[in-house]
Amino acid sequence: MKRTIIGLATMLVVFAALLVLSVAHPVRRVRAHTGCTEATLEGTYGLVASGWYYDATEAFPGNFSMLVTFNGSGAFTGDELNIISYELTPSPGIQPQTGSPFSNVSGTYTVNTDCSYTFTIPNPTTPPHNPWNATIHAYGVTVDTGGDEIMGNMYSSGLNSTATFDAKRVATGKWNFFE
Repeated sequence: MKRTIIGLATMLVVFAALLVLSVAHPVRRVRAHTGCTEATLEGTYGLVASGWYYDATEAFPGNFSMLVTFNGSGAFTGDELNIISYELTPSPGIQPQTGSPFSNVSGTYTVNTDCSYTFTIPNPTTPPHNPWNATIHAYGVTVDTGGDEIMGNMYSSGLNSTATFDAKRVATGKWNFFE
């Protein structure tokens, strides 16, 4: 009789321990990955980039920012493009080059099911050319499947500029900071 009680008590203790462990460390739920499409990128994004511009003799560090609007179907436009680059000179040091805003930059993009993407800004054959005077190619990934942030690398077809960039979707709606 004692053996039966000890055996049942042991089984009860093991069962209680397993119950406590399953409550303390539940099985994690896995979200189904639905993938990405061109529709993942839709809306306006603030994009900032940092990189290099190369001319025949020197490399210049540079930065640019712009608003990019993706249409959700493989095309985008860019406005308020501001470029700041620096020419390295012997004296007095780094001198800012003329930066200027550009508008009406446009291109196409594709998004793969693994949420990687490519986009291209073609250089028009007739003036006005885009600011880089070359076709720009970019490759990267969406940070999440919702498409709220993208990041990647870009380079020009003229092999005269490279950059890394980060873009975040701009919030829409009414912003009331004082309520």
